[in-house]
Amino acid sequence: MAKLLTCALGICASLLSQTAVIAQDRDQPQNVADDTIVVVGSENAESEIIEAAKRVSPDLHYDRALPRYIDPLCLAVLGFEGPASAGIKQMIDERAISVGIQVAPADCRPNALLVVVDDVPAFLRQAIDKQPRLASSAKLTKAESDYADGQAAVTLFNIETRSKFGRKGFSDSNSRASRISPAHSKAISSSVLTIDAHRLRGATYRQIADYGAMVLLGHADGGIWTMDRTPSILALFNHSIKDAPARLTPFDEVYLRALYALPLNALPRSLPVSIKRELDTPAD
Repeated sequence: MAKLLTCALGICASLLSQTAVIAQDRDQPQNVADDTIVVVGSENAESEIIEAAKRVSPDLHYDRALPRYIDPLCLAVLGFEGPASAGIKQMIDERAISVGIQVAPADCRPNALLVVVDDVPAFLRQAIDKQPRLASSAKLTKAESDYADGQAAVTLFNIETRSKFGRKGFSDSNSRASRISPAHSKAISSSVLTIDAHRLRGATYRQIADYGAMVLLGHADGGIWTMDRTPSILALFNHSIKDAPARLTPFDEVYLRALYALPLNALPRSLPVSIKRELDTPAD
């Protein structure tokens, strides 16, 4: 699994004809990493935030540890002009650091990819044809189905079972399971977020970066989000982009902080407690 994303990025390099190089908009700041957008919104009720958290990743197993990045994040961004790719990567790296995820040095082997393409199904099929370990046939079928149902972005995650403390090999001395915590953790060993270039019109680099951060770092499903109760950047492609959040919302920030504040072997039912703790912690 360690070489999985390296292979995937090799595939991307050989399929650059499939990627959509998004030119920098003249209305975007010259330094795309600058965050000049200010969002004003009402605070969500605590019960709504906790309930919304259950919708972020609805397919979690109640008896398995919450998936997250345990290894340092090594992100690659493809499909934009060079300065934009670098700026989006910087913004996502900053989000990772803010919740306690280590970011790997510049010469690292990527374990996360955000790519923008003109033809999502064709890219996925060719990528997996060249590197079958990128995803199972079932995962590919689901991704194609999600895209056919109207999703602008699809994500492939590979989850690796680790020891309670995140070590590879799935064993720790004196490590035992209990009713409230398993004897293992779940590491996101690789992830690929593929976005339809035709659905990006009007989106800012900050929106794209924060959507990528929430999906990749939060193991989130952006295809099911609605803005009826709890605003989230996960709804970026589910509504008119001009009406979507301009960046991570208060809910998104609380969710990511709460997830990465938990022990590595924490179960999904621990997340609401962690969210409550984050909500009760005064801001710096």
